[in-house]
Amino acid sequence: MQSAERETSCTRDAGSIEPARGVAVMLTRRCNMTCAHCSVQSGPKIREEPTREELIEVLHSLADAGIQSIQITGGEPMIREKLVFDLLRVAKKRGMLSTMSSNGFWGKRQSTAWRTVAALKRAGLRRLTISYDRYHAKFQGPEPALNIARAAEWFNIPLNINITRVANDPEIASIIAPFEKQHQLKMRFYDVQEIGRARELPIAELRGLTSGYCTACCVPAVTDDGRITACNGPAYFLNENSPLVIGSLHKSPVSELLQRHATDPILETIRRAGPERLLQELENAGVARELGIRTHHSGLCDLCIDINTNPAAVAVLRERLAAPKHQAILAARRMVITSGAQQHAIGIEYANGIGVARLWMDAAAGQVDRFDANAEAIIGRADFDWNRATAYLTQCGVARALVPMLSREALKKFAPSFFIERLNRAALTEGLHDLSQREILRRLNDALESMSETGVLLKGGAILALDQDNPGTLDRRSAGDIDVFVSSARASELRAALLASGFTGTAAAERTGPHHLAPVMFNGVQVEIHTGIMPSFWGLPETAMLRRARPLPHLKSLSTLDPEGMILHALVHSSAHVFSHGLRAGWDVAWLLERFPSIDSMRLARWARQTAMPRAFWVPAHVVSRGLVPLPGELMGGVLRDDRQRRLERVADVRMFSAIENAYEINPISKNGFFLILHDSNVGRVRHVAALFHQDERESRRSAAQRLRQEGTPGNHSVLALHLREGMEHWRQFQRLTTR
Repeated sequence: MQSAERETSCTRDAGSIEPARGVAVMLTRRCNMTCAHCSVQSGPKIREEPTREELIEVLHSLADAGIQSIQITGGEPMIREKLVFDLLRVAKKRGMLSTMSSNGFWGKRQSTAWRTVAALKRAGLRRLTISYDRYHAKFQGPEPALNIARAAEWFNIPLNINITRVANDPEIASIIAPFEKQHQLKMRFYDVQEIGRARELPIAELRGLTSGYCTACCVPAVTDDGRITACNGPAYFLNENSPLVIGSLHKSPVSELLQRHATDPILETIRRAGPERLLQELENAGVARELGIRTHHSGLCDLCIDINTNPAAVAVLRERLAAPKHQAILAARRMVITSGAQQHAIGIEYANGIGVARLWMDAAAGQVDRFDANAEAIIGRADFDWNRATAYLTQCGVARALVPMLSREALKKFAPSFFIERLNRAALTEGLHDLSQREILRRLNDALESMSETGVLLKGGAILALDQDNPGTLDRRSAGDIDVFVSSARASELRAALLASGFTGTAAAERTGPHHLAPVMFNGVQVEIHTGIMPSFWGLPETAMLRRARPLPHLKSLSTLDPEGMILHALVHSSAHVFSHGLRAGWDVAWLLERFPSIDSMRLARWARQTAMPRAFWVPAHVVSRGLVPLPGELMGGVLRDDRQRRLERVADVRMFSAIENAYEINPISKNGFFLILHDSNVGRVRHVAALFHQDERESRRSAAQRLRQEGTPGNHSVLALHLREGMEHWRQFQRLTTR
């Protein structure tokens, strides 16, 4: 078992110190594995463990004390599987949310994983964490975790994979490789700490990072022997004289112990400023070395325990931290954290979303000082998902633009080696595709010229064509696919001409979108021939947009939309994908504004209002403008300010800079339900539903369903059953998200 989960936020009321809202509950220290990094030295030979009755009484006491969520931990809790289900039901009945951490041994058979995950959800489990790393891999491979991941996706249970790492970890790339395509799960990368069994590991292997505050200290833990400790794992073997051991449930009421955990100034300092702040206080007092505090520590926990097992150091800290000055500093930190949480500008969501997106853009734009200053607060977090970040940056096509950043010390300090390796590979791929994309543009131009026809390049292909002799400070993103608009009367003819000239694809393939034909390929690059800029139900002013298309001097038969049209298309396109790939849209907007600073804001606003769903522009525009690249003030004056806008922006905040689904991967039921929410009138909603029955729409849905069937559905369920189940859960998630 590794050190504490960072599930529960440290945010509380800024004006007071309230007890924790979540508690970890250790069912047992017994485990079927003896991992070398285990903080509580779990193993199969542990015999003593709390009874069912004792644990149920603990849960009732926690509920009575106002606890809102529990995290079931071990050892390995699923060794006591029946008890896990009993506790989940009790927690559900008492109104507490439940999560669980496990090594996943019970997922070795796919059928068992499915049955167990289904039963866990029925019992009340809301989130699941599976630990898998170099230490767990010695006992089982990735298959159990993969089986559980597939089942969790089907039953819509959020899943974390927790990975502990050492310095220059050579195995981490192979550890995460099986999960690279499981984009629905989240990965967390924790440093191995010199506690428990990990004290036997070579010190040279440990990363030795001690900076930053510790959110583990936000979540008190009920141990298997009835104590409450300040954190789940690291404090387990300490005696009752340490501030990290709060007290015993056999001697004090739960509410009293939780209040003690919340108000202890040493623990509050660890939560708000980290153990290094404690060390600083001792050094300011001139007693750190005199009291025997070591000069080097192998990690955050080692520093914390070194200080908090030294009675003389604790006594000095209690005296100094009681001073009004220090209390004022902690109060100010609480206010900053609370304010940031209320504005979604702090925490795991922020770090893995808009926070890191802004960091990447700073790096690409040459703002290295700003990158270095903000790196630790974002990518220095243990819950920063490096696997998702790699996939997201690669899919957004910005790897090549970020290559110069890979040598920054601030990045090398925190990034696992696989991130740098995979981003370098992606940059190389983007460079090779760039050559193919330029050849595609040339062949497209030749084909159109031979037909006496013209086309309009869209999205990344347009930016590629515009990227001449005007580099600016922000490099363009990779074009990815090449999209070109031509008249519907000539689209099939152009597709046939491309197939005849060396492009590959099925000649009689059905269209894969209501506004474009089935793609053709050239050297691994997909080319889509559009008969509309977007599907007709979006109601873009396409005639006006196309009328203002700008010719390309070096490609006589091709042109691009003007900057206003490209910005409108980029942002509405993000909404069409339910706010996914927001960095790509924001990157394009930033690139265009840098090269065309004098855009016609009034015309862009007018075009946005003319669309069938104006919020499809205003929601991503507002999120991008306040978080990534400021849009002109005269444009943003048109942003809607009502409750529907705020709710949609909440969804965009969460998805735009982390979601990576492609269009056909998004559930069609929840996707179209989302589109209906974007409408402001019932007439618009009726027209939208009617448009879904047009021939082009039906044809593209058939193609998407065929792809899904080819990929296979979990448990051999039907595509319709998959869509219905997912759609219902997505609606519940939307309600929970927008009513926070």
